Amino acid sequence: MSPIGASLKIFFKTAAKATAPFIYALAIAYITNPIMRFVETKLLQKWPPHAKLSGLKRTISIFAAYIIFFGIIAAVFAFILPEVIISLRTLIAYLIKIIPQKQAELLSFLETQDYIPRSDINAAIQTVFAPFQSLSSIGNILNTLIVSTMSFASGLLNFLLGIVVSFYILKNKEGFANYLKKVTFLLFNPTQALSVINGFKEANKIFEGFFVGKAIDSAIIGTLCFIILSLMKADYVLLSSVIVGVTNMIPYFGPFIGAIPVVFITLLYDPVLALWVALAIFILQQFDGSILGPKILGESTGLSPIWVIFAIITGGALMGPLGMLLGVPTVAVIKSLVDSFIDRKFKAKYPEHNINSHVEE
Repeated sequence: MSPIGASLKIFFKTAAKATAPFIYALAIAYITNPIMRFVETKLLQKWPPHAKLSGLKRTISIFAAYIIFFGIIAAVFAFILPEVIISLRTLIAYLIKIIPQKQAELLSFLETQDYIPRSDINAAIQTVFAPFQSLSSIGNILNTLIVSTMSFASGLLNFLLGIVVSFYILKNKEGFANYLKKVTFLLFNPTQALSVINGFKEANKIFEGFFVGKAIDSAIIGTLCFIILSLMKADYVLLSSVIVGVTNMIPYFGPFIGAIPVVFITLLYDPVLALWVALAIFILQQFDGSILGPKILGESTGLSPIWVIFAIITGGALMGPLGMLLGVPTVAVIKSLVDSFIDRKFKAKYPEHNINSHVEE
């Protein structure tokens, strides 16, 4: 790396550490804002419309949003995460025990097939089971990761400061919004400034609608999966439900990505049950795609299936799983802004022309 590149890397790393509390604050404020708005406009709808009491209403709404949001996180860490870790440890121990047995059984079966050369059999066996040969070391790595995850003391202060700063952001969010609007009008002419402001509003609407809707949808699907697998008396029910719920956040491909490891885990100890689990998850996915998802999400992104698939593939290629998650709302925002720009330019050039009626003809 060149000296300039190394200097820039150090600069950005230092800047990220220095601004960490504000990054946390913006993230917390953005996530809890929909909850705060719901409490303020729905639950406290009949709050006395007195100027001196409006500040108290906002404060109560913010603390209610914090209690709900951090309560959910605390519940996950207190009840769900430990069980998932136990399931992972149990599964790894089971795999360490059963893989050599399955390897020997497969080798014995293939040796009875005279038309397959012995060298090819050994090569195939090694290829299939190579990923599992170091499961014991994977178990050690998992334990190390668990310990490392729990030791977050170094970032705790920044996170707590972020909560404090986020309170003031939410408390005076209208003031910050008006300030940014003034800056926008100073940097652009009135028409451009309105376009920028409307663009940010549209982006916020899409991202908020997508992530809030998807989080609710995925939580319901994960819960239903837990109930169904429990009734089927499957093993590793909580781990499987968490996998299905988390991967469900990715549109279209997420349910299939989540189904593969769940069916594979079941296949290891009960092949017949694995077929029923696969069928159950398939039916659950159809219910989500046809009924639950459209009911919750509605037209939050406004993208056709082809655009959604394009966003997932492109986002996944650029940023992996995170890109698959962020790709859909990002492409939705870009498409919305481009469509708005084209419509505005078209109306300015052809004010009396109805493009929709022309296309229909």
